[in-house]
Amino acid sequence: MDHRTVAGPLAGTARVYSPEDPAFTPEVKGKIVLVLAVHNREVSGSSLVAKLHALGFPRIITLVELYDSCSKDLGDRYWLTGRQFYRRFTAEIGQTYEFWADETSRRTYVDTLGFRLSGDYLHYSIDENKFRDSFRPFFGNAVNQMSIDGGGLGIITLAVNGKMPVLPLPVITPYLTGGVGLAWVSRDQVTTSITGFTGATIPSSSQSGRTLVDVGAGVDIKIGIALFVEAKYAWIFTDGSNSTYVPVTIGVTF
Repeated sequence: MDHRTVAGPLAGTARVYSPEDPAFTPEVKGKIVLVLAVHNREVSGSSLVAKLHALGFPRIITLVELYDSCSKDLGDRYWLTGRQFYRRFTAEIGQTYEFWADETSRRTYVDTLGFRLSGDYLHYSIDENKFRDSFRPFFGNAVNQMSIDGGGLGIITLAVNGKMPVLPLPVITPYLTGGVGLAWVSRDQVTTSITGFTGATIPSSSQSGRTLVDVGAGVDIKIGIALFVEAKYAWIFTDGSNSTYVPVTIGVTF
């Protein structure tokens, strides 16, 4: 079955149906055992099972349940394996489980917490008004005649972010996110001049491998392809004072 299929296509020698196909009468549905073959971490298995139950299919086997019974025949694939693999880490899993104080938090730890590797590249032009204001105590209103060239700011980041869905729905799933990583910050050379004064040059500078911390929220959108929209507030622990920025990202999840 494929819920996006058109009527009656063939896949090899097997006929492909939509779960909503009228050929599936209540009597036929009662005889069918569905095995979910969805292998996408962005798909909510529980929501899919609930939808199929609502359509009248009573017997559904998920991939996790299939591996629980047939892992020796199927082998290890991605995040799927037999329970014997996890038995080697029973103590560590149990210790982490006990960190949570209530059952709701424990279910969240077991069922929904995921991680994602993310990276950003940003480039900002210099804010000329703020730059002029920083020289105003020394030059007064003469800074209004200051011309500025260069000074662009570049930021490259790499972070590991936790991702926790807060309200899984069939089409959209809001989530919270937060993580830590590293940032590389650079500023281009700045050249200034004021009418009647000798110009000045401020050399370029950079800071590499600075600690980054971010928190934010987003929403996964499933409309045939898996889209997401996410906004974060990020701190970079640079020399002097910390640097902050707010990236808003729209993307596709593979």
